[in-house]
Amino acid sequence: MMKNTANKKWKTLGAPFMALALLVACDNAPPSTLADAQSAFANNSYSTARIHLLNLLEQDGSDIDANILYARTLLALGDGIAAQGVLNTLQTADGDKVVYIAMQAHAEILRGQSEKAINRLEAVAMDDWDAQMFRMAIWAHLENKTLLERPDLAATALERHPENADIHAQVARIGVAFGDWDVAKKGAAKALENDPDNYEAMLVKAETEINEGALEDARASYAKLTTLYPDQGVPPTNVAGLDIDMGNFDAAEQVISKAEDKHPNYPFLQYQKARLAFARENPRTAYDILQAMPDYVHNYPPALALNADAALALGNKEVAIARLERLLNLVPDDEIVRSALAELRQ
Repeated sequence: MMKNTANKKWKTLGAPFMALALLVACDNAPPSTLADAQSAFANNSYSTARIHLLNLLEQDGSDIDANILYARTLLALGDGIAAQGVLNTLQTADGDKVVYIAMQAHAEILRGQSEKAINRLEAVAMDDWDAQMFRMAIWAHLENKTLLERPDLAATALERHPENADIHAQVARIGVAFGDWDVAKKGAAKALENDPDNYEAMLVKAETEINEGALEDARASYAKLTTLYPDQGVPPTNVAGLDIDMGNFDAAEQVISKAEDKHPNYPFLQYQKARLAFARENPRTAYDILQAMPDYVHNYPPALALNADAALALGNKEVAIARLERLLNLVPDDEIVRSALAELRQ
């Protein structure tokens, strides 16, 4: 559960010339309108919305509504850095409004700055918070591992916004984070009751189905998300992962191949590609895929474990030991990893 051109009135906006050219360069393309961008955004076609907005902002970079939607589009695409640039300019031009505070917090969370997001949000009296500020506060505390210090957040959010799907989805995410699958399941169901296509709630629904062993149901949930949210990399990645889990290797290959067209550098998708190669007894391909993204592997326990397995299958015991040592640093209480490492060291 996302970069810069000059414009007429504002100094910077987070927008690539390359994307702009996609529409501008087409002589027969009609001019973009805000309604075009709004329609694309409403249909979760964030890349299309971004292109329309880039065209609009090239002509009038000071359009407040277009810039707000542009920032929201960037956030939906997971680009916290570009979104923050737009928001900084918006706040200078339009004041330090609550809507911008919530969006700034969103950008900071995406950038891994959850504590900064918390400080930004909590500088505003909670009486003035809207649903989005509650949502961002819960998310930021989850990321910062400080939610237990604020047990009032979820309860107050639900009390003030009892029908808000995003709040219920965030409560469902709390359930997943703390292993309370009943809370997760009920929260996701309530969110989907109010918003049947809610992205976060559908993710949690799929996770609860996996927890219950209903892998086919989970695959269907992720496949539906892939259709509803074509610009998001998580759903097709998880479809492929479930296909691998269920031994449907040809199906996984098809999903990965199609998803790579839209998400060629998405590391979690590449991890599933490595998993598929290893499952098909091709450890060299798996190893090479993982070696090409060392920063990702270094911080993702499943990728470290797979990298160790692939290295060992290739006879590279030293690399396998190094990967398991790093893995044990990340999961120091995992006795299986500790035992495997001890066996390799003998």
